[in-house]
This record gives sequence, C-alpha cells and structure tokens, in this order.
Amino acid sequence: MTEAQKSPLEKRKEKFSRVKSLRAALNFVSKTEFQHDMYQHYTTLENALDKISKGEWWLSCCTSDRLNDQKESVKYGSLKEARRSYQMCFCHGAAESVAMWGLYQCSKPCAVRISLTKKSLRTWIKALKENTKKDGKFTLVLFRDLVYLSIVDPNRSVDKYAIKRAECISWESVVTPRIEGLQDEIVEEWATGLVKDYEWRHERESRLLVQVRKHAGRGLKVDVPNEVLEDMRFTFSPWLSPNMEALAEKLITEALKKRLKKTPKELSQRFRRSVLAGGLRLGDGRVPCAFCDQCKLFGRNECIL
Repeated sequence: MTEAQKSPLEKRKEKFSRVKSLRAALNFVSKTEFQHDMYQHYTTLENALDKISKGEWWLSCCTSDRLNDQKESVKYGSLKEARRSYQMCFCHGAAESVAMWGLYQCSKPCAVRISLTKKSLRTWIKALKENTKKDGKFTLVLFRDLVYLSIVDPNRSVDKYAIKRAECISWESVVTPRIEGLQDEIVEEWATGLVKDYEWRHERESRLLVQVRKHAGRGLKVDVPNEVLEDMRFTFSPWLSPNMEALAEKLITEALKKRLKKTPKELSQRFRRSVLAGGLRLGDGRVPCAFCDQCKLFGRNECIL
C-alpha cells in the first residue's frame, strides 16, 4: 500500500508506533480528539432513564469502588489527582461489543447501549468547557482515547507473549516496541485517568475526564444539553425478550417526550435490536423471574405492582 492509499487512521497508527515514551503517547492521542464517528456508552436501563429525565450525567470519581477496573487509580498516575478527577467512559466505533454487554448484563437485568455521534459529543464537551470558563467549577475538561500499557515482570510471567509486549504501549490495535523507563512514567500526575492495563484494550475506550479543585464525593453531576439527548440512539441487551424490549422502548420514549417536549412520532426511529439478539447465552444459565416485566427490567426482588 502506497502512502497515498493509506487512510488518515492508518497514518496516525503508523506515527503512534514510533512514540518513545508514555508522555509522547498521551500527547499524540490528545491531538486526535473526536477522531471517531460514533461513541457508545453501556449502562443500565434505570441509569439511562435517570440521565434523560434529569438532563444530567453522573461522572464517577477515578477512585470510586463502583468502577469495573479497581487497579487503575492505584497503578497509574497520582492517587491525589485521581481523588479530584471524575470520568465517563465511551467505546468508540459503531460495532457492538460482546465484552461490554457481558460486563453489564451479567450483573444487571437490562443493559442499554447509548449511541452518540461525534457532532453531538463535541457540542456537549464544548458546552462543559465554556461553562467552566464562566463559573470555574472545573479545573480541567478533556475528552480523548485512552492508551493501554503492558507492564510485565519478565522474571515472574510464564507467558512468552506477555514478556514480548512488556514495557509497551497500545492504542487502536498498535503496540509500540519496548520503551525503556516506562515504569518511572506511570506514576506521574499527568498520567492520571488516561492509562489502563493492556488487558482492558477490548473496551476501545474514549473518556470524558473532569477535574475539580478538591474531592467532591463518589460522583459528580454534569448537565447534558437537550441537543445531545435528541441525538441519542438506543440498543437493548441481546438477552432481552421482544416484549421487554417493547416496554423498555416505551419507558425511554416517555422520558424523552417529557424532557424534550416532543411527540412519540418525532422520537421514533431511535431504537434498534441488538445484532447479537438470540445468538448469545448467559454463562450462569439463569432463567427469567416470575415478576412482571417492569420489575424484571429493574431487577427488583419483588413485584411493586
């Protein structure tokens, strides 16, 4: 393939493969903001309804015990910086992720994927930055892809592939050659909230990171503009039955109608069935409970109707 035939992403990948430090890798990624066309956020139906009805999105503190990755804030960056840093994670790309469905469905009755375009996400981040200039609530607002590090002790690991990628950085399926001194960089303050272990690379994560002057609890509320809510598209869990999908669609439509003052007709064509529906099996072999559909969606222990 000639240089002229390469796509912009392929050219960026080639440049990334030549970075010589973690700082250089993060600087490189910072220049590729909003390079993807679509961004996906996996959550529960209950959380999705809460975001819509209130027009708010809760960001989790980087040290929160609610995060799936409990090692990130301890291993990368500064714990002091992590305590005043808040995050919201997105997968980039249009394709569904079996791994992400599994993370949410295995412990939650109904998972939902919220899809946002690059345009609406850029509008949201721009609004957050402008509000920050006015009220000074946040000291930093940024949005970028994460990089993944493979920090392996060759003396302990028996995996020859792990040893081969030790002291390497990964981004968009590209793995750099071994970088000397990587261990010294991972504890720098500027790495906080921007680095994860190589084992999490399947997430293909882009992250909204917000910093405040001091720790503000486990979560931080940010407003979501109505134009972002209007742009949202929804995909339901591949394990959800058609009847429960219809109920979930009705609940989301009602929440959007109330928030945006739109008619159901204006809010149609924003729901889709998972391409994986009917083709995946939950590993624990669970069976549906005997409660009403609405209680099953929210995982209640008893029927409230």
